[in-house]
Amino acid sequence: MNKKVTLSLLSATVFASMAASAFAAPTQGVYMGGSVDKFYKLDDLFNLSAAAKKQFVVDMNAANPDLDFKNLVFVDFDGKGAKFSEILAAGTLPKAKRDLTKADFEGSYVTVNLDGSNGASYDPRNDAVDVPTGDLKVESVSAINATTLTINFGAAVDTTTATNPANYKIDGTALNTAWSITSSALKLSDDKKSVTITVPFANALTNNQTYRIQVTDSITDKAGNKLTPYDQLFKFTDTTAPTVTSTVYNDATKKFTINFSEPLASDAASKVTVFDDQNQDVTAGTGRVTLSTDRKSIVVDASVTTAYVANKTYKVVILGATDTVGNYFANNRVEASFKVAKADEVVPTVATLEAKDQKTVRVTFSEPLFVDASASNKIAELKVDGGTTINVTKQSALGTTAGNAVDVNGDGKTWDVLVSSTNLSGAKKISFVNFKDLQGNAQTTAYEKFVTFSADQTPPALVSNTTAGTKLYLTLNEDTVLTGGGTVTVLTPDNIEKTLTLSKSGAVNLSNDGSDLKTVIIDLGSNIVSKAGTYKVTIPSGAIADAATNSQGYTVTATFNTAADTTKPTLLMNGTSVHNNAVIQTSGNPSEFTIEFSEKVDSSALNVNNYKLNGANVFESAVFVDDTNKVKLTVRSGAIDVTGKYLLTVSGIKDLAGNTMDAVTYEENATINENVAPTVTAKLTTAKTITLTFSETVSGDAAADFEVYVGGTKVALDGTTPYASGVITLASDADVTKDIVVKVVGDIADTPGNKVAKGDVTVQK
Repeated sequence: MNKKVTLSLLSATVFASMAASAFAAPTQGVYMGGSVDKFYKLDDLFNLSAAAKKQFVVDMNAANPDLDFKNLVFVDFDGKGAKFSEILAAGTLPKAKRDLTKADFEGSYVTVNLDGSNGASYDPRNDAVDVPTGDLKVESVSAINATTLTINFGAAVDTTTATNPANYKIDGTALNTAWSITSSALKLSDDKKSVTITVPFANALTNNQTYRIQVTDSITDKAGNKLTPYDQLFKFTDTTAPTVTSTVYNDATKKFTINFSEPLASDAASKVTVFDDQNQDVTAGTGRVTLSTDRKSIVVDASVTTAYVANKTYKVVILGATDTVGNYFANNRVEASFKVAKADEVVPTVATLEAKDQKTVRVTFSEPLFVDASASNKIAELKVDGGTTINVTKQSALGTTAGNAVDVNGDGKTWDVLVSSTNLSGAKKISFVNFKDLQGNAQTTAYEKFVTFSADQTPPALVSNTTAGTKLYLTLNEDTVLTGGGTVTVLTPDNIEKTLTLSKSGAVNLSNDGSDLKTVIIDLGSNIVSKAGTYKVTIPSGAIADAATNSQGYTVTATFNTAADTTKPTLLMNGTSVHNNAVIQTSGNPSEFTIEFSEKVDSSALNVNNYKLNGANVFESAVFVDDTNKVKLTVRSGAIDVTGKYLLTVSGIKDLAGNTMDAVTYEENATINENVAPTVTAKLTTAKTITLTFSETVSGDAAADFEVYVGGTKVALDGTTPYASGVITLASDADVTKDIVVKVVGDIADTPGNKVAKGDVTVQK
């Protein structure tokens, strides 16, 4: 097709589509780049004068001298859109629509008035995102080993919901119920795009076993958008041999540790033999060789002086040890050695020391420090301005007690230390002393440095904002303290100004997003956000502050899409949303299934790859029945070989508005019948009788269901003896020297309804 003709048709399509929808957001419209740099609002496009409509087409052509349509951007009512080139390539707008980024726009555009004249300038980049947000869904599931399961998400998730074990199920049971897993066993990655679940050893995954993994939509992103529910089969396979990752001798504790890449079987310590320098076995003795609680380390205790002598070297040999699923080490052998002596005589030092905030310093040592478990995990002593000695102890969180320390990187070298329970200001002399390295070398000379503690006078800065439903989500650059109070002013898309009381509870609710103190939620309520469009929200100073009580006001322009069609299609049965029996297998025809959706869907429902039984592609065709909300699926003959309960997975189905249904897997309450067609063989037993043998019990086996041909000529059957016991009786003897064929002409089926193939069956003689 000629590109200019295509462009004209596309222009007409844009105008025509507007009759069915009302667009309120000022960012919705057609952006013309190139040499034009004009913006036509969708509200105005439908009401343009005749001259302005002609100018619209002229501007479109002028913006695309090369006729590639890349300089035209269309933004729909939901704030999403695409370049015209993408729409033409996809065939429809719903298929091409995506989150638009700043890079999609060329700069500032001149708004075109109804009469075609130029109006105010508008820069859509101010309202576009830096990168596409994408759908929140599970991208994949993987297992590093039998006790470590990783769920990978397509976007960053909320910490609180993502680390709640109740939101994950294995084989239908939530983790907090099945294995009493707590949130401490779930670790969210730094980018918040994956969760690693540590499984108890008693419930370790079984090698080569298939599990049903479910992740619920209770998991959200920081804006409150729900995760697309995940329900898939996952086969755990582990053929990787464990390896040694490191060895270390700690002379401070007289212990030699061998660290492994994954947990070992519970009997690993019994596979260890320790030899002295005379090749004598010195293993025996209670507690001399132990397996760590996480089973990733074997520890040899060399503190027993009757067995281990200072300055001698010992060899550790491990034979027959495996990981939790039975994989042996390479060549079934691990060998390492250690010397009962300090690896070095160098005492540790302080490398850097600086103030982190008004109560905390960050100190980095030259090497990892010894954590003294016998003294409340003490690592050092500190003083502030030569005052009282404070014991520095390792903690999981800083808390409020002076001396609490957190291992920043987990390597024992860099520590955040709370040096005061109250705010400090000005220069203070901080000293650290009496700390040891892993070899027991102690630093007894105090390290002292003047550190300046400055009061924080900068209020939290607004980084970004987004919306979900009637809620406005603000992301600040630091943790916030919410006080509420004052009034919030909202200017609606109809230019109506509303003033409301802002509080931590009530109509206009102010809250944090769970444990994420950098994200603030303001719920404006449905009475305020009553239609889709752009709202201007002004928040007073004092409502949001940081830990130092710094505060400022914020003015946010945000687009709410409450009027948009964002409802995803779901599966139905008999017109009702269900979680079981989502698929109906046709009675008497096990190879045919019918699925009904909650609304009309597009051609994605005819893609057989969007349907699976037990994770396998078994469907060979799909057609709409009656209307586009019901689909009939045909299964490949013989693909279902066993009658029983099956998991039906449906994904990728879109409604007519382009909303993609949540991928779901239903466990069918109703039994799914096998669809393997029965077969038949025939054997001549006498000159007048032919015995038929079926692969399974069948019905519809009367004599009328068969015809017999001898030498190509049809012969009569003994009609007085209906076939009932697998025998066809001929009216007269057959000429056994000729080929004899039994032709199946009737419907002969097994119990579920699978039919014997009609046609010729050669009679064996």
